Amino acid sequence: MINRNVKTDVIRGLALLLMFFAHSAPYIEDNSLTSLTIFRIICSLSAPIFLFLVGFNLKKGCNLNNLKKGLFILLSAVLIDLFIWNILPFYSFDVLYLIGFSIILFPLWLRLNKYLLFGLIVFLFTTTFIYQVNNLYEFSLNEISLSQLKQFSTVALLKNLFFDGWFPLFPWFSIVIFGYLVKNNIVQITKIIYIGISSFLLGLFLIFYNKPTYLRDFAIEIFYPFSFSYLLIAFGWIIILFNIPLNYNSKLLSPLSKLGKVSLFIYVFHLTLYHIFFSKLQNQTTNFYISNLVFIVLFFSVAYILESIKNKYKINNILFNYIFGK
Repeated sequence: MINRNVKTDVIRGLALLLMFFAHSAPYIEDNSLTSLTIFRIICSLSAPIFLFLVGFNLKKGCNLNNLKKGLFILLSAVLIDLFIWNILPFYSFDVLYLIGFSIILFPLWLRLNKYLLFGLIVFLFTTTFIYQVNNLYEFSLNEISLSQLKQFSTVALLKNLFFDGWFPLFPWFSIVIFGYLVKNNIVQITKIIYIGISSFLLGLFLIFYNKPTYLRDFAIEIFYPFSFSYLLIAFGWIIILFNIPLNYNSKLLSPLSKLGKVSLFIYVFHLTLYHIFFSKLQNQTTNFYISNLVFIVLFFSVAYILESIKNKYKINNILFNYIFGK
């Protein structure tokens, strides 16, 4: 088997676990849980991990492989939009679109030196906050079902891509860049742990001081829109998480590692199951909790099965590796 970074697998597995709660919560109509600020914050900690790891795992000199991987991820995003959500692809831009674009465009932004990359991060955030201050942000996301294609708007598409979509380039792409800077020791994350802790605590204080009350349809996270408070929480969380001294090869963390190795498959698999089953459990709180537990056990079991298959058959196929991990 190809040697992998076990630490990033474990952290990716943790991100998936948090994501399960974030993606199942919108199906419950009882707001006793979804209205809790602390629960919404916890559900918002998954996305920055995934995007940070995208930049962290990008490799120089692998342009063709990066192109193939980026295109495959975009294809996965298109299939999800078409067959799970029944909406027009390349329009509302879920997280896989941002990941695919980031990987494909890597050879271009790789050419920027560290000062320009830092400048780009600042530009992305500054532009985002100016956009929001001028009340341009659309809280209600413009999506088009396949039966409403006549409602297509180029302006809405561009606004979703850059500012208003599920995961727009402004400012989420900055977290991808941050991951690349950390991986290449341009930012030494172990030396900014106190900055991370301070940032996280200040972000929490600001969120609880001015609790976000708006919920975007079918979303529980607090980053719609991506506020300054959430910026502090997201970057602080990443810095803290990567500084926690753990034995990532321990048996206790092995389930998260196995889950992280098959993250793309589990992502698509869980969206499919949630869409089919959780939609039938609305306003049934007890069934919601029980079903969530059953699904999480299922996802870990599938990860173990896939790991066993990969270890036994040593499959070295590029498509297989993209779907199920190396």
